Amino acid sequence: AELRLRWTIGKVYRSVSAYKSAEEMLRPAVELARRIHGQEHPDVATSLHALGSLLCEKGDYTGAGSLHLQALDMRRKLLGQEHLDVAVSLTAVGRIRDFSGYFPEAEKLDREALGIQRKLLGDEHRDIWSSLTILGEVLVKLGRHSEAEEMHRSALAMARKLFGPVHPTIAESLRDVGLAAARKGDYPQAEQLLGDALTMQRELMGNNHNAVAYGLWKLGD
Repeated sequence: AELRLRWTIGKVYRSVSAYKSAEEMLRPAVELARRIHGQEHPDVATSLHALGSLLCEKGDYTGAGSLHLQALDMRRKLLGQEHLDVAVSLTAVGRIRDFSGYFPEAEKLDREALGIQRKLLGDEHRDIWSSLTILGEVLVKLGRHSEAEEMHRSALAMARKLFGPVHPTIAESLRDVGLAAARKGDYPQAEQLLGDALTMQRELMGNNHNAVAYGLWKLGD
């Protein structure tokens, strides 16, 4: 009970950027999980993952990477190669590689995670939308803009099937496709897509939301 309570409270603190308080909850959770379950257990891996995600958000990519790799290795050993928690850890390690500038390695990890998710979840699921979006961002950094646009268009089509015509994820995907089009030099298409994203964000969030301000900036850019 205490272990799960620490995960929950730590997640809440992290969501409001109270990182010191979050770490005070999550760091002892790792040792608590080890005392309860031994050195290798799914709850130990979850505790490592939670702390790693916090450190990543704080910008401590070295510390976060070490924790996420431990969680990934443990989950593979305990749960097998094809498990959704393994996909979660692959994505987490991929993000660390991405943020650290190791884009080819990030792509490899993200594609492996996406493959597991598609096998276990089917072709339409919010987690797959998220993985397509992340992979598209990595492809942009690799300079493969046509592939990035294709990935973001796949995410957009999936978001429309999952959430209907108006939803924050659709606005996000419209923006991503628009930015990809701009990088390819298709400025009329980019302007249309970014304008559609901005209109939807205004409809959903009002004019004073950060996402709307960002959309105005990108449209002007």
